[in-house]
Amino acid sequence: MTCPNCQAHHHRNINASKNIEGEGKRILRENNITIISNNDTAVGTTVNAFGEDVRLSLGEQFSMNYES
Repeated sequence: MTCPNCQAHHHRNINASKNIEGEGKRILRENNITIISNNDTAVGTTVNAFGEDVRLSLGEQFSMNYES
C-alpha cells in the first residue's frame, strides 16, 4: 500500500502483524503476565510465562504440527 499523503510504501501483512503483536502484549500486561523468550537456539524458541492463569485449559490446547 502506498500512503496517499506521504507516498511511503507500507506492507499490509507486516503492519497487521505488528498491530496484533501490540494488542497481545497489551492484554498480557493488563493481566500481569510476563513473557520471556529466548530466540538464541538453533532448534526452536523457548518461551516462559510468569503470572496468573498462564496455562491453557484442556479445551484450548492445540497442535502446532502442520500435517497434510
